[in-house]
Parts: sequence; C-alpha cells; structure tokens
Amino acid sequence: MERLKVMSACLAIFTIVLISALSHAAAPNLIRNPSFEQQDEYDSTLPRGWCRLQSRPNNMFMDKSTSHSGKASMCIISNPDVGTAWATKWIFNLDKGRQYKFTIHTRWNGVGDGCSVKIYAAPHPMRWGIGRKGKLLFEKVYKNKEWKKHEANFSMPDDMNILAIYINPEPWKTSNVRVWVDDVSLHALGKAPPKSSKITKPRVYRKRPKIEIHKTSHAMLLDGKPFLPIGIAHPKDKAGVKAVKAQGFNTVWLVQDSVHLLDDVYDAGMYAYVDFSLLTDMRAWDEIRRQVSVYKNNPAVLGWQPKDEPDQKSIAAVQKACEIIRKADPSRPIIINAANPRTFSALAKMTDILMSCAYPIKTHSARLTQDTDWMDLAAEAVGYKKPIWWWIQAYEWKGDGRILPTVAQERCMTYLTVIHGVKGLFYFSYPSMKRKEKPALWNSFKSLTAELKQLAPIILAATPKQEITVTPTGSGLHYLLKEYQGRKYIFAANPGTEKVRATFTLPKLKKGFRLSVLFENRKAPRVTANSFTDAFEGYEVHVYEIGHNQE
Repeated sequence: MERLKVMSACLAIFTIVLISALSHAAAPNLIRNPSFEQQDEYDSTLPRGWCRLQSRPNNMFMDKSTSHSGKASMCIISNPDVGTAWATKWIFNLDKGRQYKFTIHTRWNGVGDGCSVKIYAAPHPMRWGIGRKGKLLFEKVYKNKEWKKHEANFSMPDDMNILAIYINPEPWKTSNVRVWVDDVSLHALGKAPPKSSKITKPRVYRKRPKIEIHKTSHAMLLDGKPFLPIGIAHPKDKAGVKAVKAQGFNTVWLVQDSVHLLDDVYDAGMYAYVDFSLLTDMRAWDEIRRQVSVYKNNPAVLGWQPKDEPDQKSIAAVQKACEIIRKADPSRPIIINAANPRTFSALAKMTDILMSCAYPIKTHSARLTQDTDWMDLAAEAVGYKKPIWWWIQAYEWKGDGRILPTVAQERCMTYLTVIHGVKGLFYFSYPSMKRKEKPALWNSFKSLTAELKQLAPIILAATPKQEITVTPTGSGLHYLLKEYQGRKYIFAANPGTEKVRATFTLPKLKKGFRLSVLFENRKAPRVTANSFTDAFEGYEVHVYEIGHNQE
C-alpha cells in the first residue's frame, strides 16, 4: 500500500514537471535572430533585428571570430568620441502584467567594468529618455571573460506592453571596452493575465481633409484650398503643443517620442507629420503598419516620414518603409528630410515632398546662402515637379558648433527660402531654442508666423515669369516676383552683413503704379517711371506690394 502511494506521488510530481517543461518548450522565443547568425537585409555589418543607438558600424557589429554557439555573436566596443555605444532590441505587443524569463550569454575583454544589460518597459518607442519615461525592469553588469549564461525573470507593468533591451560596454568613457553577446531569449511564463473588460470608445474625429499636391504650383491642398505648413519640431507635451500654437505655428513634427500627442495636436486645430525613423532603424515593419492603420484616422496627420536624414546606407530600408506606408495609407504624401545633398537624387524618387536642412549659423560663420544653395539642388533633384519644404535653424548646440540665430538672421533665412520656392517652412526646434535664457528669438515668432500666414496665398501661387531686374548686379540680394489677385509682390532679402542699395526695375509695368512696403512702419521708396531704389541693412528683408493708383 505504501509503495502504491509513493508511486502515485512520484507520478504526480513527474506529470507536473513534464507539463511545466512542455509548457515552457511550447512558449516561443520572442527574440528573432537570437544567435546573431542572420545579417540585416540592408546592412551586412548589423545583426538582423538589432538596432544601433549612438553607435557606428565599427562599434556594434556581427563578429564571426567568437560565439557561444553557431558561427557569430554580436560585438559592441566603447568609443568615447561617439558617446555610449548601445545595441538595442525592441519587442512589441507583450502581455501587460505577464511574467517573462530573459536569458543571455555574455563575454568581456577585461577592460573597464564589463557588459551592461538593462531591460525597460516603455509606454511607446523612443530614441532618448527611456530612463525617465520607461520603467527599469532589470539591470546588471556582467564581468565574465569567458562565455557565460545569465538569466532573469521580470513582470511587465500593467500599463505597458513594449520592451526595450539595452546592451553596452561599461564605462563608455573608457576606450576599447569590448563585450560580446549571444544566444538571447525571451519566453513568456505562465498564463497571460485576463484582459480588461473595460471598453474604450474610439475617438470620433471630424472629416479628414482630402490632401493633394497642386500639379503646377506644388502647394499642398487641403480639400482643394492651398495650405502653407508653418511648423516646428518636438513639442514634448500638451503644454508644448499649446505654446507653439500660441506663437502662430500650424504644424508640428512628431517623432516616436511624441506621436502620443497627436490627439492634442488635433484638439489644438493644428497638423502634424508623423516620423517613423526609429521604427525603420529597428526594421519594425509590423509596428509601422500598425501605427499607420491607427493614426491615419486622425485628420491632423498631413503626411508620413519613413526616416529623418537617411544616409546612403539606409536608402534601401527607407524604400521598404515607403512601400509599407503607401500600402497602408495611399491618401497622404510621403515626406523625407534629406540632410545631405548627396542623397537628394535617390530620395527624390521615392518621396512626394523633399525636405532638407543646412543650419548655417555657426560660432565662426553664418553663410545664410547655404540654405538657398541646397534648396536649388533639392529643386533640381525633384525635377522641379515636387514640393520643397525646409527646416530653418532655430537652435543652439555646442555639440555641432551651432549658435542661436539672431531675430534678423531668422527672418532673413525664412524669406530666403520663400524666395527660392519653399512650400512648407519648419523651425528646429522648440526644446533647443533657449526660450528662457534667450527669449528674443522665441518671442519674435508670433509676428513672423503672422506675416507668413498673411502672405501664404501669394507664396503658394504659381510663380510668374521673372520680368524684373535688380542693379547693381553684384548687390548680393535675393529676390522674387509674385502675382496674386491682380497685384504684384516683390520679396527681397540681403543675406550678407553689409548695407546694400539696389534699384528694382519692372520693364513691362505700366505707369501709375502704387508701391507700398509691407510689415514696416515707413513710407515706400520714391517711384520713378517703372523703377524704385531702396536700402537693405545686413540680413534685412523687404516685401513690396505693387498696385495701381486708382485702387
């Protein structure tokens, strides 16, 4: 009898162990390419499914010289010149509140402190700030010089379903700290917690505007009406959205860190273009599809950007992202900001709107015509058949030697882009404008955006034949003749620092015209026949309106 009881107990224990083992075996590894045997489809140095953050190809790569299993591992090398070199992995759509088991094999070269592994839960994908906005679930620095397995269990928070794994050599300020990782796994444990029975009603929006690009003027049309985007980057919260709205901006750039503000943008009566740079870098194609399918219902979305400032090596991945976005939402344009003129031609073929940014105001130089030189190259790249939008410098950062533009420089850069045919203006950026330390520039935007809104129909109108001459020819002035509702307008800007006097002549202009200067409290220059002369201080802008005396 006792033997029977023992056998029954053993059988019960064996059954429990077997069920547990089968349950764990059935749980799939949620990390793709766990042994780093597959290379990225667009970058042969990068392991498929992993992303570089503040790293270069020679700081984070597939290494076939050592591995725990298979033929390759992932190597990360510290480089103080580029900051912390991270390898990152993002996993989407985990079960909120569920427990998971994480396994990793590491190795270290003995320099510095070792291999740092951090695991965060995140409310949304983000490139920076996960330490502030996410929740740290696990952190450890491993010091083993030979391959060794490490394990950790953790539970996802009840309000987050995105996981981010960060791996880097410690400390980053020490050169040549080398770490290797291999055979990484993530398995769900137990049963998924029951999902909330609370039903969230979908947001009800107004009717989405029909978005088109005019075939000849290249202006954006919303329900057939020309629209001039006057935008700014990175309002970080709802208060930021309200602040930029108050300064007269009508559009914002939302990246993955800020796309959750889209409803706040809608409520403010503004527009946005949504950026998928981080997701394209992650090759998170399913997440791009999901976000487009969700956000395309919001009337505030003007367009989609697959990646900001793509380099030559990322163009193929950008092309795939474009294809995914177009299939998910063919009703909105693709927008790409190309930071290097060498990429203009390739990107012009896949985008509907080409942007760029020169940011010419530096510590020791301020060549404002760098903007216009690049704009002309961008227009040539699109064959003069697509809109050019432009990022204008409104920031200061010691890291790249840029300094905050003066109010005069900002206004001059703005009108230089108008003169060279811009159809959308954006300012970089709200957080880095030093609004409190140096408020003059920020305060000036209320009047500058008001000018742009008043001039928008003129800016977006088709450009007529330029029947205008300016002398002397070496004045350095940039100018543009426009026509709207029977009147002529001249935009003129002096990108230099020296005072210039110039004579404007309109040969076919009939006698008896009336000249006025907009946005300036002064009399217009004296008119002689079909000419007038005016002075321009350094960085000064004048906008002239020409009507008839009988008006």
